[in-house]
Amino acid sequence: MDNVRSFIAIELPEAVKKGLASSQEAIRRQIGRQPDGQRILETIRWVDPASIHLTLVFLGAVTPDQMPLVQDGIRRVASNSRPFILGISGLGVFPSWTRPRVVWVGVEEEGGTTLLGPLQDAIADEMAALGFEKEARCFNPHLTLARVRETATPEEKRVIGAVIKNVPGPASQIVAVNEVSLMRSQLSPRGAHYTRLAAFALAPLP
Repeated sequence: MDNVRSFIAIELPEAVKKGLASSQEAIRRQIGRQPDGQRILETIRWVDPASIHLTLVFLGAVTPDQMPLVQDGIRRVASNSRPFILGISGLGVFPSWTRPRVVWVGVEEEGGTTLLGPLQDAIADEMAALGFEKEARCFNPHLTLARVRETATPEEKRVIGAVIKNVPGPASQIVAVNEVSLMRSQLSPRGAHYTRLAAFALAPLP
């Protein structure tokens, strides 16, 4: 068995993915109406809505020997984590409106809980104990809609940011998080293809 390029994520229901697709289309329409809009659109690489997910930890190459240990680690964390609700709404960019590189939709916990951060941190710690590198930067939950290519000029980036800043975000939706998934990422010239390898249920509420 070969190494498997893997990550751990929260998958999204189809209704949410449809809303994200609508947001992508709204951005495309508005940019297309700008001077040189069609050329500017060529500088944007859109994420397939069917593939959008909330990444918790990226592992990279997982060896056959590591795979059972990875799954056991995720299972341990999941069995000690309660389900929770996420709210999906709002558009933004990284790192700034004048120099956008990533276009995203926001993710926030609903109901006053603070369970997402500890879940992500516990999984990252479990994976670090297995030798997978833990990211130094803070976890910043978001759903990536698109990436702006490095070939975009400063003016094209400014236009993209200005348009997105004024496009209404997707209609607010909620996601009931009852499990986390171990995913496989297969790269190809047409982009990444994701497959669920296993799902791990969060412990039921007491």
